[in-house]
Amino acid sequence: MPNALINSRSPNNTNFLQFFKAFVLKIFIVNTRVIHWLAYYHHKFGIRHLILLTVIILYTVFGGLMFNALENGHEKDEIKIIKRIMQETLRNLSLEVIRISESTDIEEQMKFQNVFFVIEKSYKTLLTVEGKYIGDTYRKSDDNSLQEIWDFQSAVFYSMTLYAAIGFGGISCSTTWGKIASIIYTAFGIPLTIVVLADIANLLLNSFTRIYNYFLNVYIPFRSLVYVSPCSFAILCSLSATQSMSIFHAPSKNNI
Repeated sequence: MPNALINSRSPNNTNFLQFFKAFVLKIFIVNTRVIHWLAYYHHKFGIRHLILLTVIILYTVFGGLMFNALENGHEKDEIKIIKRIMQETLRNLSLEVIRISESTDIEEQMKFQNVFFVIEKSYKTLLTVEGKYIGDTYRKSDDNSLQEIWDFQSAVFYSMTLYAAIGFGGISCSTTWGKIASIIYTAFGIPLTIVVLADIANLLLNSFTRIYNYFLNVYIPFRSLVYVSPCSFAILCSLSATQSMSIFHAPSKNNI
């Protein structure tokens, strides 16, 4: 009975071993191709360029994750606080309007002036609260599909503006830890950016130099064989005519 069980399971084990061997072989082939490509790239251009480019990309992604973690939660809390203040302001406005309208101690003109004053004051309060935040707070709190200011994409863009020293003021950190992290991130990011830009400039210079040398060694000799400018053609004709005239009119030894 045990032998029968072993024999019945052996095809599955064989298939699994074949699949595992094929999987390992495929990974080995892929890794071999990657290593071969890296060796070719290093021989052709130098692996330093690829490493520095990878470092600056990883540094940007790290900055995006960090700033998104620091600012996104604070943004959501700020939306809730501002919405609560606005609701309290509107509630007080409604109660004050009802109180004035139901009052019998003042005249109609005074009621109108009091209601106007209350609405104006509440409107200024709402503008002051909303001025602390870009966009409509009610829309952002009621509609989750609206894009928030701080997400991963905007945090990555903010990271790039820091180490690139662009100074784009469309987004900035509002938390204390976010501001401290921005200073530290910029202090390390700007030197790294300078190193990467210098390396890219060196790579471009070498590439343009090779293209220019190829142009000099291949195109110009070919051009000189195929194409002769009118000025060069006139000079060649004059030299040929001068040589022919000197041959025909040269004095002979008999005449001398």
